[in-house]
This record gives sequence, C-alpha cells and structure tokens, in this order.
Amino acid sequence: MKRFGICLLLACVCAAAVFAARDKNPAAAAKFDYDFTKINYYVASGVIFDMMVSPEKYAGKTVKINGQFLSDVIDGRRVHAVVLWDMTGCCPSGLNLVPREGMRYPADLPASGNYATFFGTLRMLKLTDDEALCLVVDKWE
Repeated sequence: MKRFGICLLLACVCAAAVFAARDKNPAAAAKFDYDFTKINYYVASGVIFDMMVSPEKYAGKTVKINGQFLSDVIDGRRVHAVVLWDMTGCCPSGLNLVPREGMRYPADLPASGNYATFFGTLRMLKLTDDEALCLVVDKWE
C-alpha cells in the first residue's frame, strides 16, 4: 500500500510538471472558449445543438473549429457554414459563418467543399428576419 501511495504521489508531481511546462509554451497560449478540434463529433454536435437552443449563453465566446466549408447563394444572398460530419456522413452539424469586416468570398475564404480550421467569435446577427448565432471568422487555415 505504501508503494501505491508513493507511485500516486510521483504521478501527480509528473502531471503537474507537464501542465506547468505546457502553460509556459507560447504555442499553447492561444486559448479558445470552445475548441472543437479537440473533441469528437458526438460531443461537438451536442454543444452545437445547445448553441442553437440557448444562443445567448454562447454570444461573445471564442471558437476554433475544423470542418467542411460550404458556401452557396440562397434567396439572392451568399451564405457560409462550417459543417461537421459523423462517421457515416449522414448527420451534419455546424455553424453559420460570417467573414469579418474586409474579408470577401472567394478571395479570402477557402473554396466551397474544402476542409479548413476557422477561428473566430460567436455573435448574434440578423441574417434573415430573425437573429441567429454566427461564427464571425477572424482567420482560417
């Protein structure tokens, strides 16, 4: 039992050292409220569903998300989205995308159908008659 306690203590010390080193890493400095690149589709789709049901909880939060970029003209207006697909390709989940001020499609965004990682802030915007939660894209890669 004494060995188990010592091993547990050593494991905790090692874990603390790893987390302390990670926090000093400048590459780890970019933090997001919601980083969808680190969670699986099923968790991500649950969070996105909650975003649609309770958008006021998420407005102003920062997001990093990787998915398929889609762009189309609907009712004479160009709309953009990032779509996450499940393993079977049958059940999409995603967010409306709005390019930040100065970004234009197609020059400043990926081609429709391509996969990309988007970084931005969630905002309530009026896209049609109703307001909707949208990811205002600051950059993509």
